[in-house]
Amino acid sequence: MNSVNLRSLDRNEVLFHFTKSSNLEAISSLGLLPMIGKNSMGIENTKKVFFSKGYKGFLEICDVWINWLIYTYGFDKFVSDSDREYGFREVREEYKKFFKQGLYNNQENRMKAFSMMKSFMEENIVLSLDLTEGVEYESDDIDEAKIRANDTDFIRYIYCNHVNSDTLMDPCNMHTKSDLIVSSDKISLVDCDGELSALYLLDVIYEEEKNNNSENEFLLLDDFMEYVRSFNEKKGMM
Repeated sequence: MNSVNLRSLDRNEVLFHFTKSSNLEAISSLGLLPMIGKNSMGIENTKKVFFSKGYKGFLEICDVWINWLIYTYGFDKFVSDSDREYGFREVREEYKKFFKQGLYNNQENRMKAFSMMKSFMEENIVLSLDLTEGVEYESDDIDEAKIRANDTDFIRYIYCNHVNSDTLMDPCNMHTKSDLIVSSDKISLVDCDGELSALYLLDVIYEEEKNNNSENEFLLLDDFMEYVRSFNEKKGMM
């Protein structure tokens, strides 16, 4: 598998895929295999490879992931604290009503999500995919998660408003055509300053995008970056 420097990539067109560093050997041999992840069970009908487009898409999907961690952590607590006698689906729908009002975006849930997100990004690396529009993917393909949710307000909140359509996929959360394997010759390992960690790349991309457009704002990512930098400063003082 080739390596590519982050700063040599087209910041608007590059296609990013996140994966655990432990998967690198298998990907080098087999490529990226389409799959339905554990969070997509019952949502996606077919197996796909997911990716984000451009620096902006990279940052937006990180924003969404933090929100999803808050959602899942808050839901676990909601269920454990619930004495409701009706079924799981009804409990989930009741929780979603509270969640999209922002009631679970509190300090405790944020700190838990920030800690989990930091660990996730430290464990992950970033790949650049050499895919061709109209061949391996279609920009106007359907986002099945939006269709299945059948709740526009919830989708917009969970996606941190990084949505361009109520049905189509967005640059932060794109996918290949169904059941398509991305061969290893179309995959490059992204590095920057000799670092491979997705967290390091996030810090570089975030800083550059903020410098280019100071009006870029994120629901959770801005505070997460402050959390990471504060954590690193405290660690450096020890």
